[in-house]
Amino acid sequence: MVDLPQDVIELIVNRIPLDFPAIEAQCALLACSAVSHSFRYPARRALFSTVTLEAHPPISTTTTKPIEHLVSLCGLLCRNTEIKRLVRHLHIHVDEKRTILKDDDNLSTVINLLIVDSPMLETLWITGNRRRPFEWENIGMLTRAAIVRLMGRKNLHSVRFSNMLGIPPTVIQQSRSLINVEFIHTTFEATLNADDPSNQITPASHVQPATPTSLRSLTVHGYIFHFDATFLNPSSASTLWTGLSSLTHFKGLIRDRMGVNALSHIVQTSSATLSHLTLMIRVDTALMSLSSINLYQLPSLECLTLCVQTGTLRSIPPLHHIFTLLSPQKPTSSSTYPTTTTLKDLIISINALAPPRAPQTITRAYSAATCTPVLRSSFSIDPFIGQRPSTSWTVFNPDQPPIPPPSHMSRRHEAAPYSHWAMVAPSALKEWHPSLRSFEVTHDFKLPSSEGKDEAQMKIAKRILQLELSGVFEGFAADAKMVGVRWCCVGVVS
Repeated sequence: MVDLPQDVIELIVNRIPLDFPAIEAQCALLACSAVSHSFRYPARRALFSTVTLEAHPPISTTTTKPIEHLVSLCGLLCRNTEIKRLVRHLHIHVDEKRTILKDDDNLSTVINLLIVDSPMLETLWITGNRRRPFEWENIGMLTRAAIVRLMGRKNLHSVRFSNMLGIPPTVIQQSRSLINVEFIHTTFEATLNADDPSNQITPASHVQPATPTSLRSLTVHGYIFHFDATFLNPSSASTLWTGLSSLTHFKGLIRDRMGVNALSHIVQTSSATLSHLTLMIRVDTALMSLSSINLYQLPSLECLTLCVQTGTLRSIPPLHHIFTLLSPQKPTSSSTYPTTTTLKDLIISINALAPPRAPQTITRAYSAATCTPVLRSSFSIDPFIGQRPSTSWTVFNPDQPPIPPPSHMSRRHEAAPYSHWAMVAPSALKEWHPSLRSFEVTHDFKLPSSEGKDEAQMKIAKRILQLELSGVFEGFAADAKMVGVRWCCVGVVS
């Protein structure tokens, strides 16, 4: 048998977790670890790089009780130092019944063993249940102390807290080496003012001063205003971070006006270094004007992603509230900001639940100014809401249903485009963003399950989508591709 080069063996082994389901991958890695010495180390490294603690492991084929899983793991880690040295990621999953938290002794023992003997441990994830988030106080005292100790490690670079409530902010602040932080539906314990005599439990000597942070990537999904007030509030004596001067990637979910204001402040504090900005926008109201964020003030921004989620709305509010980002007010002549952006990649994703009733007719018009074809849709009458024109399919003409112009308007005004999609036409984008090299638009819509999948309606929807995007985006090669009930239109700005 001809021996394979070690780098080839490692490539083969590293692909196993990616190409096989969890149970099959685990069995394959166990088999590889017994083949030869060359396969043993990379296979064991893949097997033990991530330790996941949860009540009901999805790849477990035994009927062992959750508590016994932790006891068994404690024994394995105590007996085998080599395994602990391979661990890089620790994931703790808390189910709806919070089963894993009931064994405070063994859970804290596992964490402490990894702290002592796992020099490569760099990631901590603690994930709760979305329907029933758990509080920091629900964690046992020994486990809380172990988590705080782990957060203080110098080589801990990434943390993710999901569906947790009331985390003491100082737990995060003491981690000076964090590079990536994710807060998913997570809140923090109110930061107490040491000067307030009613706050007896926080002596002035224990209040830590604001510190700089080395964060490169930050995700705040929900409660973004709570995060901003806790960590970056310049008017609070108990604020925890002095700023985000090294942040390059930010992803945030916006739900209301408070979220918009918090987002604006976060972006401002990282404006010099921010290169990738992802905004997840829930348009449940029409209060989403983002004009307070000026892309001209982000000199390093290269990629902007707008994820517009309409939820179960029958229509979505005017997109110009969002597209204002793409055509910001140019700075004055006395301003020090540049007159163009450095944006290279733009991604717009619209996710919606499409009602079953589609527009009946589609007509074309042309702009007299640019000779650009503009889509106009005439909407059917919905008998369930009387004689009002149905706006339920504005997911395809997202700004507003076209309204016939008044009779006194000139022919030029009659032909003027009504859709704010013109704001993202390549000719406009290249004027504001001359470095733009790629532009992707994704319409992801679903028909209500109660209506079933009507092939005729789906064909109409596809035709509307193709006409709209190919018509409005002048010089834009639109290509509609169906993946299930998903249409993706992707093009490259020349």
